[in-house]
Amino acid sequence: MAIPARADAVVQAAHEWLTDSTDGLNAQLAILRARYSPALSTAQLPQVETFDQWTHRTGEGRSIKAPYCSIVLVGSTPEAAPNSRFYDFTLQVTFVVLDRDIKGAQPEVAQAAWRYFDALVQLHNLRSSTATPGKPTGATLFNGGTFATGRVIHSTLGNARLVKDAAVDAGNFAIRSILTVRLAEDY
Repeated sequence: MAIPARADAVVQAAHEWLTDSTDGLNAQLAILRARYSPALSTAQLPQVETFDQWTHRTGEGRSIKAPYCSIVLVGSTPEAAPNSRFYDFTLQVTFVVLDRDIKGAQPEVAQAAWRYFDALVQLHNLRSSTATPGKPTGATLFNGGTFATGRVIHSTLGNARLVKDAAVDAGNFAIRSILTVRLAEDY
């Protein structure tokens, strides 16, 4: 089996962390959980329609199926320490929330964007750690998924900021956060 490139492995690991539910939790289920407290309807916090990798395509404006999430690799660092074979990657995770998809006015759209980020944080906290003997503990994006199994050493999620996406009409928001992933070289 060919070893996937580091960039491919880290993007795929992040995508699987958000979309794969073989362990019973993914972003859609975390959003569903976020609806319970306070009691929210799908009109107030709908499921995410699309999870894209590598590019952020809100340039399509209102024709995009939203809510929308993109995972874009934006940078990497040299080897963390000599001969460590650890590399840090920075991914931007963006949720786009359109006013047409959220019940309410502009404040409710902004609030929904923050609720998507809160669901992402909950997913990171719940799906990243495990107490199962013999499995890694810590923020490992569920052990790296299928492309990077056992190679995600650690991840952090933060630096969220609410922005108006210039490519989308006023009244719509995007919440951007940074996912940093330390990946071990597979050789």
